[in-house]
Order: sequence, then C-alpha cells, then structure tokens
Amino acid sequence: MINDSKQSFWEHMTPWIMNVTDDQNRLLFTLQFAAKVPSGQALYIPREGEAKNPLAEASG
Repeated sequence: MINDSKQSFWEHMTPWIMNVTDDQNRLLFTLQFAAKVPSGQALYIPREGEAKNPLAEASG
C-alpha cells in the first residue's frame, strides 16, 4: 500500500508502456500507465539490443 502522505519519499512518477503481443509477436494492444517509484530506486532497464547507458554513448 502506498502512503501518499510521505510525499518526499515518492518523488518520481514513471511512465510505462506495455505492448501486449500474441504467440507470433504481433501487437495486440498497448497499455499506458504511470507508477510512483521511491526516490533513489528509479532504474533504467534497457531492452535487449539497446545500449546499457545511452546518455554516456551519446556524449562520446
């Protein structure tokens, strides 16, 4: 259960997009939602094939 009264703890609102596919990897529908993430625990998890740290690679 999230206690919204501790506002300083819940600083990050993270948008999520979930693609739902069938057995042949065809897109059926997309879900969009937001989740509150505790401060200091917001992590970027790259998809397979993505750079692990895209900001570091972009800066050279």
